[in-house]
Amino acid sequence: MLEVRQVNKSFTGNQVLFDIDARFEKGRVNLIIGQSGQGKSVLAKCMVGLHEVDSGEVLYDGRDFTKMNR
Repeated sequence: MLEVRQVNKSFTGNQVLFDIDARFEKGRVNLIIGQSGQGKSVLAKCMVGLHEVDSGEVLYDGRDFTKMNR
């Protein structure tokens, strides 16, 4: 399971993600829906480690993904 808890991300003072909570369970189809510019791609990049979150947690099977060896 992949989970984000209270994730925040900003770029040059522009806050893109604010206190995002989401849970993505194995074997289920999940969608991230929103208008253009709402942070969908930023959230996805934070979840896979391409962007570092400013605060909050990204967990994979209960372990902090940002501290895992890749």
